[in-house]
Amino acid sequence: MKQTVSEVAQREWKSYEESQVEITEGYHFNQYQTIRRITHYLNDRFFEAPNDMIFWNLSTPRIPHFAKHLDLDTKDLMPIGKGDTNFYQTWILKVKFRKWLRETNFALTLNDLAEGLAQFGSVVFKKVETDNNNDNKYELQEVKLDNLAFDAKAKDIRQSDYIIERHYLTEFDIRAKEGAWDNIAEAIEKGERVETDDENDSTIPTYVFYERFGQVEDENEEYIYTHSIFTGTGDKEVVVFEDRDLEPEDNPYYDFHIGKYNGRWMRQGVVERLFKLQERVNALVNQNAMTTEISSLLLLRTADPETRGNVLQSLESGEIINSADLQQVPIDNRALNGFLSELQTIETQADRLALTPDIIRGDTPPSSTPFRSLAVINNAAKNVFNFYKQSVGEKLGEILRTEIMPEVIRKWNHGDLLEIADSEEDIILYDNLLLNKKLWTSATEYARKSGRLPSATQLQQLASRLLEEFGKDKRKMEIPKGFFNFKYGIEMNVTDENQDKAAMNETIVNALNMYLANPTILQNPLFRQMLENNGITPPKFENKMQEPQQQQGGQQIQPKQQDKLLTQANIN
Repeated sequence: MKQTVSEVAQREWKSYEESQVEITEGYHFNQYQTIRRITHYLNDRFFEAPNDMIFWNLSTPRIPHFAKHLDLDTKDLMPIGKGDTNFYQTWILKVKFRKWLRETNFALTLNDLAEGLAQFGSVVFKKVETDNNNDNKYELQEVKLDNLAFDAKAKDIRQSDYIIERHYLTEFDIRAKEGAWDNIAEAIEKGERVETDDENDSTIPTYVFYERFGQVEDENEEYIYTHSIFTGTGDKEVVVFEDRDLEPEDNPYYDFHIGKYNGRWMRQGVVERLFKLQERVNALVNQNAMTTEISSLLLLRTADPETRGNVLQSLESGEIINSADLQQVPIDNRALNGFLSELQTIETQADRLALTPDIIRGDTPPSSTPFRSLAVINNAAKNVFNFYKQSVGEKLGEILRTEIMPEVIRKWNHGDLLEIADSEEDIILYDNLLLNKKLWTSATEYARKSGRLPSATQLQQLASRLLEEFGKDKRKMEIPKGFFNFKYGIEMNVTDENQDKAAMNETIVNALNMYLANPTILQNPLFRQMLENNGITPPKFENKMQEPQQQQGGQQIQPKQQDKLLTQANIN
């Protein structure tokens, strides 16, 4: 019997929650419970114990230090061009890309990525279509792992046979989907609601919706890959969206990991690495708390049969106790030193497992530590994260290059007026680009009409005139369709984001010296690529204005009266 999409999703979700994935013989893993346990620990809560005890959190103070060495900056995501033509393409793209980064607050997305990896070891982002009317058609949003269900043994989430995401929406949220979703009124009437503890049910009702990507059986008993959004199950199922024209690679989920795949999708973050130590330190701290409470009691003893009960509570302040041998019973915490020693051992081991030694946390070293030794240790500690950061950065760059940026610039490719105002360098590059474009267009038109090429003097006069007319308020350019070549000429280089400023300055100085010694070297393709690889746009070496050529005798050529060539420039 054919199952509805809600029945299929319900079976898959239950299997995800309850199944123990066998990683190897004798080792089984439940991803759902592991994620729940991590979430409890992040909120200083016991997972399966009363929460009226002390929770000595080992993970929380170490996560920021782990995350900061995985963090990528938006400046590291700038596209890089290959070849002279693409140098100009990437320059224009960088101007637009910086605008997209600002408008989407992508810096916060990168921070969430680093912190999520530190907490869980793996994170999932979703490519979603935005509701605004600007160029930001798509953006990446983090998905809560406890709202996802998929194959916990998959190496990559996109390799899972199904992906189900759970959404909690209010009635206002549902009605806002009018036009994009169907059956809105029926979903509100019959949809699955979140149970509340409020006896009067005075809270704002929240509905549970499920979004599923995966195969289902159609009317012809054939399996097709679909995207469905629904609420309720069985007779109460309401499907509000369904797209049957999809392929598995069309799903919008992308995952990032730290560490190698070892039979389970979820890698180990800081919290899971410290599970055993967290259990031990909690038991140790609470045992010591009880011992300390007992040792704080004031107990008295006497052989006098007339002295009975709680002497401290039965007597008033200042009253004299008649007893021949009333003495205090000594009570102390004799295990205190052992407790402190084991606590220190646990903290040290936690630092090792979380890759957060003193130097990573920024603790002040002893004053006798040589500066050179400190620098070596610091670099060695940071290099531990290079592998993680490289794998994350490479994948993020590829997603931006292939999935996000082509969609973002699709509007640009149909013609866009680009306004230049970011920096003087952008204006210089724009002038060079537009000058060459207009010179070529005007010279071609002149040759077509006159049957001969313009002279060098005419080209110089036109260049001078054009540069005079380029005002900051007129620096706009229409980008032709297909201008950006992501397939061959434009790359996203993220892995070399940590550039040593001293080394970068040295590269610039050396490049300038080479150029000043031999200006023609700028025409050498290898030299230009060397500049681009080091973050130096080759056209920046070109002068903003060509120096007027000198006549023999050292006098400049004087501009002649405007001729037909100037009229071809169409200066407005």
